[in-house]
Amino acid sequence: MIRLLIILASLPGILLIAYVYKQDKIEKEPKGLLIKLMLFGVLSIIPAVIAELIGGAILGLIFEEGSVMYAFLDCFFVVAFAEEGFKFLMLKAGSWKSREFNYSFDGVVYAVSTGLGFAIVENILYVIDSGVSLAFMRAFTAVVAHAVFGVIMGIFYGKARQFETLCDVKRKKLYFRRAVLYPVLVHGLYDYLLSVGSILAGVAFVVVLIVLYVVMFAGVKSAAKKDAPTVPWPTNRW
Repeated sequence: MIRLLIILASLPGILLIAYVYKQDKIEKEPKGLLIKLMLFGVLSIIPAVIAELIGGAILGLIFEEGSVMYAFLDCFFVVAFAEEGFKFLMLKAGSWKSREFNYSFDGVVYAVSTGLGFAIVENILYVIDSGVSLAFMRAFTAVVAHAVFGVIMGIFYGKARQFETLCDVKRKKLYFRRAVLYPVLVHGLYDYLLSVGSILAGVAFVVVLIVLYVVMFAGVKSAAKKDAPTVPWPTNRW
């Protein structure tokens, strides 16, 4: 039964990585690099959880746990920032200096692989604890959300790589910041709407989820269509 739960928890993330990988029309990325980035995403869970525990404890000293302000700050400034921040650090550590990172869409493939490495393990832990029904629900919500966070991060990460090639340090740093900030904002909103528990928040969550699906598929298609070299040569196959 445990093996079945692990398969069910892992399959949505793997299918989403395969979908994004398929959209990379110009030059496919090495599968070994993507596996490495997935593992880096898994490793990012450790510092993220530590940061969340520390941040939650500090918030608990200032605000009553369960209050609106506690939930808001916890979702945006603790959970979202910790998870997306450490995913970004692992993404950069695992891919920034790679010779394979020679097209802007590569950034999307790398960020989605890292983010879904995180999401797959997170999903496994939740599903083992709560069963098949949760696996089905999270396949269409949380796993897709992490994929979208990765798409957003990857688009800006790829742009940062282009400005690196142009020796534009100012814009490179700007897009690095956007690669973290925008996923944090979307992630924080997603978590906050789930935490509120009101009918209005539930309706807003459904709307946000629909938007995430649009971003997931339309955003990936658009980024793949605009794919462009990030190095002076279009490929490293000399």
